[in-house]
Amino acid sequence: MCGRYNLSAPTSQVIEQFELYREEKIIREKYVPLGEIYPTRPAPVVLEVDGQRILKFLNWGFKQDWLGKLTINARSDKLLSSKLWQSVWNRGRCLVPANSFYEWKGEKQKSRERFTIGPRDPSHLWAFAGLIIQDSFVIITNNANPSMLQIHHRQPALVLPEKWDFWLNPESSYPESAIYVFSAGEMLASGNFLF
Repeated sequence: MCGRYNLSAPTSQVIEQFELYREEKIIREKYVPLGEIYPTRPAPVVLEVDGQRILKFLNWGFKQDWLGKLTINARSDKLLSSKLWQSVWNRGRCLVPANSFYEWKGEKQKSRERFTIGPRDPSHLWAFAGLIIQDSFVIITNNANPSMLQIHHRQPALVLPEKWDFWLNPESSYPESAIYVFSAGEMLASGNFLF
């Protein structure tokens, strides 16, 4: 997955889909549709506090001093083996609302084609699986499905609505079982590319 996604959903859709009624007034005051989101930009994530879902704005990506670079994604196959991800695994899971994500195909910068990839049903938001670390978040990625592989080898990991509470609950056993790999039939890509 490349370093861009989109959240252009209206406030009411975010509140309704993620059942954020407890903080509806605050969200209506703070949230505005952001459009394209890129690393380091503050963006909303959904987390659980005292058994309730809340919306919090965090920066996408954090800088690892020892690496000297910004980390924006966490590979799903490294979650339980990496000391970094283990440190936040049980207390820092979140959902990242998104309308779509962007990916580029091609070798040369000038000739690369950009694709917008979103759910087949655009009336529903995707919830990317995420982790919170410090005052920032990363998006979990997994291997691309066969159709997505024609564009890029990674794609964001999703959490389906029926698994949101399980994913967000810090007491859940084996939360990695909530991570979902979407199939080609569940997504649409823009551009000149047809799945």
